[in-house]
Amino acid sequence: MKNKSFLIITTLHPESIVDGTERNRLFNLYLKALESIQYSNFKVLIVADKELNLGDRFKIIVDTSKSKEKRLVKAKEYLENTKEIFDYILRLDDDDILNPNIFNEVDGLDCDVYTDEFHSFYDISSGKIAQQKRNWFPNTTIMSFELAFKNLYLDNALFFNFQHSSWHEYMLNEQKLIKFASKNNPVYLRVLNPDSITSQLGKDGYKKYLTQFGNWNEKELIDFRGVMPTH
Repeated sequence: MKNKSFLIITTLHPESIVDGTERNRLFNLYLKALESIQYSNFKVLIVADKELNLGDRFKIIVDTSKSKEKRLVKAKEYLENTKEIFDYILRLDDDDILNPNIFNEVDGLDCDVYTDEFHSFYDISSGKIAQQKRNWFPNTTIMSFELAFKNLYLDNALFFNFQHSSWHEYMLNEQKLIKFASKNNPVYLRVLNPDSITSQLGKDGYKKYLTQFGNWNEKELIDFRGVMPTH
């Protein structure tokens, strides 16, 4: 039996390919996790402002707009024009770290949605991990390809709508089959770093910013071993 196919969509921040930047360091972690995947049937669609040579598994769409929303529209248009179909699709930011074993987990399941109930965060400055149970689905949720193109608001397909905090309501109302990743085996890690725009918005500094994500611990997640940098 043929294993299930997965498509990762990433909108690339311009600084992610600038050597020496913190964003480039995070993008290299993103790539390292993808290179560690021991599962053959997946592709990566990256929307960037110029062509990149990342290997045969990657398809690069060139788009010079700086908006994530507009770049995601380009990815949607590409899929509609090429009529490529996968079993599952997921969005992954270029500073996130995907669980290298997660496709193997989903391949053996029957579900419409596979997501994290416990959202997991990695502080790049300390190497510590925090996890919080939240009542909404994160941006990086693995979704069946058919479900991804369902309407949520107006003409915005579900997967391509940035209101991901409403995804869980829609899916529960539609009685979709939802399965959650183990707390010790999350779909991905959201990386936090002191140089990010989000972390600098508050007036109380990075340490205060980190407190909103729960308790930070030196916790090892086995599936991410070999991907995370040592401290």
